[in-house]
This record gives sequence, C-alpha cells and structure tokens, in this order.
Amino acid sequence: MNDGLSMIGALKDGSDEILSAFCQACITGEKGKNIVEEAYLATMLCHLGNQAMAEQKKITFPEEYKIPYMKFS
Repeated sequence: MNDGLSMIGALKDGSDEILSAFCQACITGEKGKNIVEEAYLATMLCHLGNQAMAEQKKITFPEEYKIPYMKFS
C-alpha cells in the first residue's frame, strides 16, 4: 500500500512496462489485453484517490464498481 507520497521519480513504478507494451503494440500491430478495463480501473482509482485526499480518509474500492471477471486482491 502506498503511504500517500508522490510516485514521481520512483523506481519500478510500472512506467517502463507500459512504455514497452505500447512500443510492442506499435511494432507488431497487436492489441493490448483488457485496455478498456485498465482505463476504467485507472479512472476509478484516480477518482477514489482524489476523494480520499479531499475527505482525508482511507477509501476501499466499492464492490459495486468491480468488474466481475477481473481479479481484485
């Protein structure tokens, strides 16, 4: 769990993997898996993070927003 500090400049933040996957898709023409789902989750997490900061409290991912076929830990 992130303690709320900025991830700017963090090592192993996933940026390299995202860039690599994008380049691979451009080179091969392959479509990425679960693009829409990942965009949805990124948007929801951003929204919930902003809400948590505004309310200054911990917020869990609501069950009703979870996509049934995706794994949530």
